[in-house]
Amino acid sequence: MTTTRTEHGSLGEIGVPAGARYGLHSLRALDSLPRPGVGLNHFPELVRSLPTVKEAAHFVGGLSDADMGEAFQPDVVLGPQTLRAKVS
Repeated sequence: MTTTRTEHGSLGEIGVPAGARYGLHSLRALDSLPRPGVGLNHFPELVRSLPTVKEAAHFVGGLSDADMGEAFQPDVVLGPQTLRAKVS
């Protein structure tokens, strides 16, 4: 018997396996979205880029609206280090 924890969201409650490192939104996505049957190990470039994308999102989340306009110029597409240099 699998132990579950109950998580609550805007669409109601759902049981998530107790030891899972994901929550109800991930579980709903698995139920709702089509999956191609191909694992992420087939896309190593994507896997390697995810930490950079997460770092850039974290950095951008701390910018003011004025800095956002400055940061997203066409020459600033190289990553968070370039963004930091542009708005610093």
